[in-house]
Amino acid sequence: MEKEDKAILSTFVEVFKSFQTDTIIQPSLKYDPTAGISITNLDALFFNGIYIKNPLDQKKLIEELQNLQHELGKPLTIWITAETQIPEFEEMLKARFESPGPFYGMLLDLNQAKLSCSHEKITVELVKNKEQANDFAKIFCEVFHFPNLLESTARWAMKQYEMENPVCMNYLSRIDGVAAGVSSLAIDRNFKTFNAGGFYNACVLPEFRKSGIATAMANHRVTVAKTLGLEYLSIVLMSDAMARGYCEKIGYINHKTMTPYYIR
Repeated sequence: MEKEDKAILSTFVEVFKSFQTDTIIQPSLKYDPTAGISITNLDALFFNGIYIKNPLDQKKLIEELQNLQHELGKPLTIWITAETQIPEFEEMLKARFESPGPFYGMLLDLNQAKLSCSHEKITVELVKNKEQANDFAKIFCEVFHFPNLLESTARWAMKQYEMENPVCMNYLSRIDGVAAGVSSLAIDRNFKTFNAGGFYNACVLPEFRKSGIATAMANHRVTVAKTLGLEYLSIVLMSDAMARGYCEKIGYINHKTMTPYYIR
């Protein structure tokens, strides 16, 4: 597994782990004991994830994953990544479970970033009070279709601001003073090969999607990341994500894909 793919996967997992609470005990898998596991107990896709590494018995692992989902009573997302050592296992997942298709892992060398000018009417502000956190949650949950995560997301955004070493610095973008988009700058302190971070939770309300907000947020993340001493920024996008275009213009480079399968 290339170091770039390791950085992309590590930062992606850290973002979801930041939604965990101390009261949640992380399970283990008998038939893939080295798998990455991030259970938040939130009732939404992606927030309870298993990152397959080395299945010891493929059929029994499928059964074990189904039993885990039944015990959780929440959607479980199974990920095939560059770290998966038995790619054939994906064929078994394809035959049984729904998938939106591959997600693209992209990485930006911050020294090679190509920034563009942002509209002067666009502002980007750090989420640091409850009103901003609520606005952040409303936009995030509306765009990504997580209506039952409003309170959880707002609490998470405030918790991140109040932490001494947050996983995510969360931002609210406005145009002419109206909240229009949100994004997060993830800081991966567990990845040691180089100073890595991530550009996540980036979304814009439909009515503002041609206003330049997305590009302004991306430019802002690059600028902040550089001031923090980060060397690379990652992002993981669906194949049809509008963000791929402006990320490529900034200088993000495609690496290995990762594919989710849903058990629900």
